[in-house]
Amino acid sequence: TWDGPSSSYWERIFDFGRDTSQYLYLSPRISVSPKNARFAITQTGSERKVNGLRYLAFDKKTQHHIVVAYDDDNDTASLFIDGDLQNSNRTTISLRIFRTTTTGLADPNSQ
Repeated sequence: TWDGPSSSYWERIFDFGRDTSQYLYLSPRISVSPKNARFAITQTGSERKVNGLRYLAFDKKTQHHIVVAYDDDNDTASLFIDGDLQNSNRTTISLRIFRTTTTGLADPNSQ
């Protein structure tokens, strides 16, 4: 659960990575237009992004179910919000590269 203030951006629901060039994260709101949820993954520093289509209002009353489905066999990452497919993107990055990583699960202090 993420219950951040409505003015915050780039908070992470999860954040896994080895360093600043190999990571993956899910953010409920980014600071650049359209300020929607984003899942991103990179192996080289150049992100493969899946952006949400809906703006998530954080009024401390409404809850959202956010899911990232990662299909290694078909090289696809998909983002769902409240059961609705928001977007998909092709990626050839295998999740296996993140076996030994630094993790941040809803940890506001992870970087």
